[in-house]
Amino acid sequence: MSVSSTNTKKSLPGNGTAHSFAYDFKIFADADLQVIVRSATGVETVKTLNTHYIVTNAGSESGGNVLFKFNTGNSSDAHFSSTDQRPQSGETVVMARNLTLTQGTDYIANDPFPAESHEDALDRLTFIAQQQQEELDRAIKSSVGNTFTSSEFTISATDRANKVFAFDGSGDLSITQELGTFRGNWAASTAYAVRDLVKDTSTNNIFIVTTAHTSSGSEPLTTNANSASYTLLVDAATATTAAADAEKLAITAEDSQFTLSGGTQGFSALHHAAKAAASATAAANATADVTLARNYATKTDGTVETSPDRYSAEAHAVGGTGVTSVIGSAREWAIGGGSSPNATTAVDSGGEFSAKGYAVGSLNRGSAGAHSAKDWATYTSGTVDGTLFSAKYYAEQAAASFDSLDDKYLGSKSSDPTVDNDGNALIDGALYYDTTNNKLKVYDLGNTQWTAIEAGASAGFALAMAVAL
Repeated sequence: MSVSSTNTKKSLPGNGTAHSFAYDFKIFADADLQVIVRSATGVETVKTLNTHYIVTNAGSESGGNVLFKFNTGNSSDAHFSSTDQRPQSGETVVMARNLTLTQGTDYIANDPFPAESHEDALDRLTFIAQQQQEELDRAIKSSVGNTFTSSEFTISATDRANKVFAFDGSGDLSITQELGTFRGNWAASTAYAVRDLVKDTSTNNIFIVTTAHTSSGSEPLTTNANSASYTLLVDAATATTAAADAEKLAITAEDSQFTLSGGTQGFSALHHAAKAAASATAAANATADVTLARNYATKTDGTVETSPDRYSAEAHAVGGTGVTSVIGSAREWAIGGGSSPNATTAVDSGGEFSAKGYAVGSLNRGSAGAHSAKDWATYTSGTVDGTLFSAKYYAEQAAASFDSLDDKYLGSKSSDPTVDNDGNALIDGALYYDTTNNKLKVYDLGNTQWTAIEAGASAGFALAMAVAL
């Protein structure tokens, strides 16, 4: 391919959700792409291939994508990572071509000319040149028309230590002190160079020389004939006054007011620290009271105070460590005892149950002792207390007895009935009073007919037998 693009780098913003970032230049292999994530504060982190991301379309002239890994829910997925690697908002993804500076194409004598391999080699060399040019474009360099007498210096590492890179009086590269050279106390008739440092002995102030000159006149330098050649670097006089003020601000005794050089009055840090300490002690005591009040309101993991044991309002209301085994909470007396309150578990050590237990529980069914109102009302699978049955049981028994009687004596009717009062088949010996003929009749199941019972002893006996049956 021909190389018409000089692009070797692509930058894109992250947003916390996007995991695919496109690059638009050719690379030969996944490892030829360097991926850097730059934070909003300028911190750059070089990411690792196959650990933080994967690369697609290596070898494509149009480029491909960098796919950052995240938790896709499928650990066998090539994009999966238990740690989310996607760039966040404020971060920038930088994708740059980063080829190794090697040439791997080997030609074999007398073989056919490998045009494609040759072109790839040329492309690679071009890419390396573009890569280096991109690095040079980020370097500090002089213009074409700007020359140095020398761009080399022979100063040793020892002599370079704790120095700064600078330009000397000829404009060539050099090493110097960070601020300049300290020349000691100022003196007249002395040649001073730019960035020399001198001390004004009349004020103890430190000045830096801004214009090279030979000194004259006398101190102080602020009124010296060459005053324009100096710039105040350290205002020692002001610093001395400030130090005295700082001392007053720091350690003037408690409740003693200070007066600063400018006339300002006030109290020291020592004073305010003492007052703050007193306030802190009061606050600590108040905090302890607040904590005690909070514990009396909400603490459920044991007593609030001991001797005697005292529990919180919440513990007495809904339960808590210690309350259940002592007297039981309001909640437990309402719905049941135990760590998972239920109506069949006693609330206290005396074997008393909750209101729910006495209302709807199944307490001691079939044996003597506590029983719920629900069991006395509706339990029908046996006795409630080993002796007596529930109201529902007795009601059902009475209803069954009535139904048996109702099936035998059908009451008064004007004609022979064909079914009983429940619409069921007639039973042998059923009775009814025939209001048409004013006679009591009995049903003969074998002959499927009604027979009148005549007056006399035999009729009375027949009636008694029918009712008994």
